[in-house]
Amino acid sequence: MFNADHARREASGPPTGYDAPIAHLRDQAYRLLLLLQRYVARHGHRLLRQDARLDDLFVSAIEAERLLNPDDSPEPAAAMQGWPREQAIAATLEAHERRVDQRAAMATCELPLLALKLHFRLDDHQALLLLAAMGPQLSVDLGRLYTWAWADFNQRMPTVGFLAELAAEVPDWLDPMCREFEDDGWLVRSGLVTLEPHPRWGIPTPLIHKQVRVPDYVVAFLLGRHTAGPDWFDRCVETSLASDAPDLDTLIVAPDAADEVLRLLRKIQRHPSRRPRLLLHGPRYSGRRSFLAACTAQLEKPLTVVDLARLADQPEQFSAALRRLCNQAVMQDHTLLFRGEDFLEEDANLPRLRQLAQIVNLSPAMIAFTLHRPSSRLHDLVDDLYDLTLGEPSASQQAIAWKRALDASGCEVGPGVIERMNARYNLPVGAILRAVSDAVRHARHGLANRKDRPTLDDAGLHRAVSRKINHTLNTLAELYETTLTWDDVVLPDTTLHVLKEIELTARHRHRVLEDWGFERKLAYGRGLTCLFSGPPGTGKTMMAGILAGSLGRLVYRVDLSRIVSKWIGETEKNLARVFDEAERAQVVLLFDEADSLFSARTKVESSNDRYANMVVNYLLQRMEGFDGVTILTTNFLTGLDEALGRRIRFRVHFGLPDFNARLALWEGMIPEQADVADDIEWDALAEHFEFSGGLIKNAVVRAAHWAAAEGSSIAHRHLFDAAVAEAREMGMVVTDRVADRTRHDDDDDLDDDD
Repeated sequence: MFNADHARREASGPPTGYDAPIAHLRDQAYRLLLLLQRYVARHGHRLLRQDARLDDLFVSAIEAERLLNPDDSPEPAAAMQGWPREQAIAATLEAHERRVDQRAAMATCELPLLALKLHFRLDDHQALLLLAAMGPQLSVDLGRLYTWAWADFNQRMPTVGFLAELAAEVPDWLDPMCREFEDDGWLVRSGLVTLEPHPRWGIPTPLIHKQVRVPDYVVAFLLGRHTAGPDWFDRCVETSLASDAPDLDTLIVAPDAADEVLRLLRKIQRHPSRRPRLLLHGPRYSGRRSFLAACTAQLEKPLTVVDLARLADQPEQFSAALRRLCNQAVMQDHTLLFRGEDFLEEDANLPRLRQLAQIVNLSPAMIAFTLHRPSSRLHDLVDDLYDLTLGEPSASQQAIAWKRALDASGCEVGPGVIERMNARYNLPVGAILRAVSDAVRHARHGLANRKDRPTLDDAGLHRAVSRKINHTLNTLAELYETTLTWDDVVLPDTTLHVLKEIELTARHRHRVLEDWGFERKLAYGRGLTCLFSGPPGTGKTMMAGILAGSLGRLVYRVDLSRIVSKWIGETEKNLARVFDEAERAQVVLLFDEADSLFSARTKVESSNDRYANMVVNYLLQRMEGFDGVTILTTNFLTGLDEALGRRIRFRVHFGLPDFNARLALWEGMIPEQADVADDIEWDALAEHFEFSGGLIKNAVVRAAHWAAAEGSSIAHRHLFDAAVAEAREMGMVVTDRVADRTRHDDDDDLDDDD
């Protein structure tokens, strides 16, 4: 690392600027050698008896007296031939430091030690203590000289007291030098040094006897070396170079957002002492990371992304990891991004969030956070936090994203695919890119010849979107699927007209709200809430599935058994997850039997009433802000809360079908491939049984099973008997004339057999 003769030869000529960092570090090592000489000249009485040799480490009673009364002792090494006096060492040290400063001013390269001093805002004393602390880690020779100076070859690291005496020019500086290593000292708080108990003192070790270590990554930075990170590093950290970042002009974001972030970043560059923090929030796949990488690339800064949830669970390890990440970001001139979507929003992680805030507030690094939504908690803990929303792209921006992704896919794209996908889904740009990439991969996998050009259609893209928009709704709701379509619907024309209007509103709402500006006129949000009411079995749930299918969406029916909790606040948390995941997954939310959740609020007479009302209040608020389609079904309109009325966009009543509707339902329930006899009297079935569609379906399926068991076709008697059985099970009155009709049909069959 250093050579004393080399340093003396350089000092003989006129100073020249440093052309390599190692040359500057060698001169700093020579500076440590001079400090060690001064230390021995001052404190050699701890090692020597008077007139003894330097290698004689015997401590006598006379020596002890001199240790206790050092002012009465002559300079201990003065009588030693060839050993310089302290005044001569001080003169050499001053000349050397002056020459180093001159060469540094003319340097043609960046000097890591000076960069470290600048970025961490170290004063001269702190920088000298840091340099002295890492002496044994810089050079084997310096390590041996350190152990010789403190007269203990078993001790490898310097102590606080030794470093203070080594660096202090006058005795009055000893106490301030020691205080630099207290818990609130900048060197310790910044993580540039760590203190360890002395093995011979144990715990607690007095401050002056604590051992000082400089982290290996700091020493490696000064030496220009790359060190492998700890075990957790690759799992939690990802760095992307500025050259790998996307072009800011190609990103689909609001122009003013890019201008705001670039202004903030440039302000930080101009004023390093002021480091505002940036919070980017927006939905998943909204491109927050890509956007920040593109902005920092404008300043030629790499981006280091840290997944907070994957960092060590132990508080001490967590703090050490954060300090290392912040310090490395400073030393390497990176921007540091903490991904904290789930981590920062969970109450259980509040202690670690406080640790994070303390370290971030001290660090001179350029730091950003990403969240799904604004966080008052983060604002309370992190100083000077500037937040920016990356909202969902407009329908026109999504169309641009679909076109760019499909054009770059190298696949054949059917006509109108972009328009249909854009009308069907409301997706962030990142989700669109991921879905197209996934669809291309699956399309190529199905080709027999790799040279062929795959084709992307609606079905393939729809499956890709479903795969890529991961959600956890199935933990709180169940998927409802139906194979029925509009062709299977038998409802009055007035009811069908409203249902078709719901479909058109859902399909074209982005154009109306965004392109035509109606969003500013809506007082209660962008959501589309529909209420289906009517007796059981009239097709309310079925129509929810048909509507969603026509829009290319899935329907998730909220499972109340998984939502409602006896613990205070848990029901609201579960509902929040339902709405958040439904909005992210682009599904239709179905609240079947909505009166059980949206029941009218009551007068508060007990704590149970108060908490029940709180749940209803929260539901109404979330529905108001939900950007999606919600369908409520109920058999009892009078049981719903009055405040729900103004949140409902469409109300559809499903009444019991009339004769013509029942006739169509009986005939329509029989599949084309079913084996059906010619004797079925459809008019009689529709006339005698005033059933809902659900009961008619049950009767038809029941009759089909009876006929299959007999090995015959589905005959009129099967359907009639099944209808009578369904009616009796539902508690309906079956007249004797209807019941006798079944017996007479059986008697006729017996007569025919005779």
